Amino acid sequence: MGPANIKNLLLILVKFTIGRISFYPKWAYYLIALLVAIPLWLTLFIRSFNQRKFAFIFWLSLFIGFIFSIFTPMFQYFRFLYLIPFLCLILHKNYFYTLIFLFFSFIYLLNPSFHREDWQSLSASLINPVYIIESVADPIKYYRPDLKINDLKSISSTESEITVIPYASEIHGLDYRQKLLSQNYQLIKETSFRELKSETWQKSTD
Repeated sequence: MGPANIKNLLLILVKFTIGRISFYPKWAYYLIALLVAIPLWLTLFIRSFNQRKFAFIFWLSLFIGFIFSIFTPMFQYFRFLYLIPFLCLILHKNYFYTLIFLFFSFIYLLNPSFHREDWQSLSASLINPVYIIESVADPIKYYRPDLKINDLKSISSTESEITVIPYASEIHGLDYRQKLLSQNYQLIKETSFRELKSETWQKSTD
């Protein structure tokens, strides 16, 4: 979910600066990210006074998104990617940050661990019954046409064990975990497949 809080605000600052890359140790990642992001956003704020038309759209969109997220959680960085061109226009001819953006972009492009989700490996690991939001299930249907896909939005199962792919559940505002807990399921295993994960839930016999 994307509530209006400090964590999601910092994620917007960081992800708009260095993209979706991440590395260990985490303290080094956070330190580098903040050392790069804070000067950039200060520069962005100062330059906003000269690029008022673009700055108005940029800051107003973030402000409205933050206010709406107080009532409906949606304050997640990927929901505001359309603002990146406005950020670049505000920073027009700032060659230092152009190099910064290019540097982190090449890190992303040249490191396979940051690339697209590994749907093929995920699909190979699955066994029935599988629950996923129907509208995003096409990759699994492609790699595993033998599987029966159940819609996570309307989950109601009596199976002793099920597999859940929570992909895009946050975007759809779906609290599937609460639904499963109310049906006496317990999460017993999580497996990651490069930006994707599968969850194994087991029905309690108590």
